[in-house]
Amino acid sequence: PPCFALGTIAVPTGPRGVSVIDFSTGESFAPGLYRADPRQLRFMQPTVSPNFSAGGTIDSLASDLRAGRLTPDEVGGGPLRVVMMEGQPFSFDNRRLVSYNLSGVRDVPIRVMNLDDPVFAAQVDRRFNPIRGDGQVVVVTPSAQRGSVINELYNLGLISRNR
Repeated sequence: PPCFALGTIAVPTGPRGVSVIDFSTGESFAPGLYRADPRQLRFMQPTVSPNFSAGGTIDSLASDLRAGRLTPDEVGGGPLRVVMMEGQPFSFDNRRLVSYNLSGVRDVPIRVMNLDDPVFAAQVDRRFNPIRGDGQVVVVTPSAQRGSVINELYNLGLISRNR
């Protein structure tokens, strides 16, 4: 496939000429629009609600993606916002990330962000509390049970902050 050079890494281009990132290389990527395999992204928060604030559920979105009723490019909210933290790609948009992973899609739009914007940096700081520090798993729980789940994760030593 066609590609362009980003630093010393050759990055293949995907649909519409947008670069496809392979985060398994351990490299950092400049802010911008890319495509990525959602399995390579990590969860910034320890829990997510099964419901989207604009309506719908994680399961219904995953089902629509699996059935081909929607493509990742048609999902509301735009590209997943991704921030490199501790050398790893963490998603700011965890519910959509769960849906993508459940659906089996392997190519989603992402926007690599930087923390130069103090408002966005403060949002990341408030949310960043991944399970085991690596964010490879997330707990899907109703909002009403979030507090007790957070307490349990903290008591088990799986998260660093009890909030």
